[in-house]
Amino acid sequence: MKTYIKITIGLLVAIFLTFGYLQFSPKTTKTEVNIYPDSVKKLSSLELGEVILFLMPPKDINFIDWGYLSNTKILWLDDSYKSTNTPQGTYNSRNGLIRVNVMGNVSTVLKKQTVELAWSVIYESYANPKFGVEVITIKPGTDDSDGSCFGSTTDNCSFNPIKSFDFAKIKYRQICKSSEKVGYQLSAEGKKTIKAAWINSTGSGGTSSWVELYMNPNKDDICGE
Repeated sequence: MKTYIKITIGLLVAIFLTFGYLQFSPKTTKTEVNIYPDSVKKLSSLELGEVILFLMPPKDINFIDWGYLSNTKILWLDDSYKSTNTPQGTYNSRNGLIRVNVMGNVSTVLKKQTVELAWSVIYESYANPKFGVEVITIKPGTDDSDGSCFGSTTDNCSFNPIKSFDFAKIKYRQICKSSEKVGYQLSAEGKKTIKAAWINSTGSGGTSSWVELYMNPNKDDICGE
């Protein structure tokens, strides 16, 4: 009888410990991610180098249309391109959102609490839209004023992409430099060699950075603009 009682108590203790492990084990505990805007919460965070590699055109693609990578890791805000009249001419663009980290660091914004801030992916062109996308811009923050990555309520809005290039095994060569821009030639296995610019803008509210990928490999003087 005593043996039976001991076995029963042992089983109850084992069940209790197992239940406690399942409740509090790191493998089963889900961490709530606070991010602005909330719509990108379902996306996985990608390192900046992975995003650049993902957006670089494959070697066998010579034309980047407005539907390029539409069904992928980007949450598109625009159905297609939209056109806006500017002093420089008609500006065509398509905006999407993505979650990005730079070697583990995320951009943040104060929304009562400090939360992760999404990044923008923007397809751009000043040419006739039938000729496709000329530039792909990757930058911290969103297109609306509430999500702008600049000023005292935001953090990690500026970055250096060099370690991210290495992380994604992107080969890079500096080809020019100006006060705000550093131009690179980028290449990677299976990808078309392209030119890119890392841009830093400094003002009274702080510094912000972004990357521009140029789809035309023959584009000249990317640091002079």
